[in-house]
Amino acid sequence: MIRLSGKAAIPRKPTEVSSFLADVANEPNWQKDIVHVALVEGKAGTKGARYERVQVVAGRNIKTVNELVDLVPGRRVVFKAAGKVIEYRLEYELSGTSKTELEMRMEGEMLGFASMFEGMAAEELGAAVPEDLRRLAKVLAP
Repeated sequence: MIRLSGKAAIPRKPTEVSSFLADVANEPNWQKDIVHVALVEGKAGTKGARYERVQVVAGRNIKTVNELVDLVPGRRVVFKAAGKVIEYRLEYELSGTSKTELEMRMEGEMLGFASMFEGMAAEELGAAVPEDLRRLAKVLAP
């Protein structure tokens, strides 16, 4: 099982941050290993929207379809992702009024043959979380 978490302080209102996070097409702006994102179903940033997403993990392109399954503007953004190599749930909890305190949690597992590399993938992904969250705060800075 892969479990990742991280926290960030972002100098924007929680509603602005949740809106930005809800649209997976924004991920290449703050996550360095995202190589492709495309909306494949629904309206961007709304519950039910589905995105094809490719991320480099351990030198391999890992394709998933990420669905926005829960959205409470300014409070929570939740994705469920499925692919041939990995499945996971990604949750962002937001609090604050004029500034945002963000907590990110991801839980998932590598599938089939890829499960042999789950520890390596967890280490690589976990190491990227603090840097990605710093980049997110910088991208959203006024």
